[in-house]
Amino acid sequence: MQITQKDAAAEVKSRSEIGNLHAQNREFATARDDFTTAITLEHKRAAGSLTEAELLGRLAGVLQSQGFVVEAKQRWREAAALYAAALAQAERPRTVSRSDEPARPA
Repeated sequence: MQITQKDAAAEVKSRSEIGNLHAQNREFATARDDFTTAITLEHKRAAGSLTEAELLGRLAGVLQSQGFVVEAKQRWREAAALYAAALAQAERPRTVSRSDEPARPA
């Protein structure tokens, strides 16, 4: 059975929210697993997305809470790279095609 994009997005959101709850309850190992699963699903769904970057940041926070500072820094770097790519794309000038231009009065 094939999972639709909407179902995949809902699965990512659910895993993320469950991970947040585990992190709030200081169940860091379980939260780490939840975020890792959510990241894997999101990467398959939309590699390089802002959601993936956000999840990497959350995972980094959990890793730091567990004392895995080196791995946490790596996840923050990965998240920062995704945010930087999104920013670079947003800052690129958009080319306007003739169909995008407003009609001119005759």
